[in-house]
Amino acid sequence: MDPVTRKKSLILKLKKELENRGTVSSIIKDNEDYFIAFQTNGLIHLQHTPEKEIKYEIKTVGIHCGVFCLHKDNEQDIIWIGTDGQGVYLYTRDQFSIRSVTFEHLQYSIQKPVRALYLDESQNLWIGTKDDGILLMENYQPEGEMNKGSIQHLTISNSELISNSVYAFEKSRRNILWIGGDGPGLNYYSYREIKFKKYPPGRVWMYRVPCTSIVFVR
Repeated sequence: MDPVTRKKSLILKLKKELENRGTVSSIIKDNEDYFIAFQTNGLIHLQHTPEKEIKYEIKTVGIHCGVFCLHKDNEQDIIWIGTDGQGVYLYTRDQFSIRSVTFEHLQYSIQKPVRALYLDESQNLWIGTKDDGILLMENYQPEGEMNKGSIQHLTISNSELISNSVYAFEKSRRNILWIGGDGPGLNYYSYREIKFKKYPPGRVWMYRVPCTSIVFVR
């Protein structure tokens, strides 16, 4: 749907892909292209081909597992890809189109799927998992070597996290990062105080929109 005119238009029929791959978990737009993630069966790239009669061509991205979340980097030409049990991939248009940060290379035992991703203004990569808490990679540089000393594994046992299942991150204008999970209530990270805090249960209702990481609070 065009966000300006609010009109819907058909991009490409995906009946065959949906029959073969199953449930869609996330969709993002990258320039004129689209990336579509499937909950149990990888990721496809709809490449814009304006010179052809059919304006989009389906390209398979080489990820052979479920993909739960996609995030377009605001500063770099990178798409972050959170997978079911294979860690985090990043997709670029450079010569080396896909790199990965897999859990087997970390000093922590992480077995659960990635459900949320967020790269903040300080280049800290936040990775939310289903039942394994948060991995926080400080000053993450995709083109550099991974510094294991700058990685934290945050759980209910060593932080103020309410739940080890983390499904959404959302930056606030108040210099905090909202963290949504199974609840009850919400967490947020205060950049000013450099610490996690709890948003009091009983004053918040959280809704997740399917195929997104959007949290509504009232």
